[in-house]
Amino acid sequence: MGAKYESGTAVFEPVMDELLPLKDQIGEAALQRIASKLIGGLLGFGWGNAEATVGVYDAEPTIVAAFKEHGVLLFCDAQHPDDGESCEEPERGHTAPHKDYLGRTWVNTEEEK
Repeated sequence: MGAKYESGTAVFEPVMDELLPLKDQIGEAALQRIASKLIGGLLGFGWGNAEATVGVYDAEPTIVAAFKEHGVLLFCDAQHPDDGESCEEPERGHTAPHKDYLGRTWVNTEEEK
């Protein structure tokens, strides 16, 4: 029986902070395998805020892919052009039109493409 571990971020971020500067030396595939094993282990202990942590690494596709292997997605952050209501799609980069919780849809802007 494992202990509930809400803040896996306290373990994950320091490890990634040490590994990311070595990405060219260890390779992206190795980085993704290591991150994936760490994510899986922390989720197994009940990591409660992994969804927030993936956003910290939105500029690191290798880390985002490791989270995705475990069903932790980088949510779409597109905002409705009229009032900034957020898109409800569960993954950034989706191909369907954006849709907010008010039922409105819109297409990508030139900046997103």
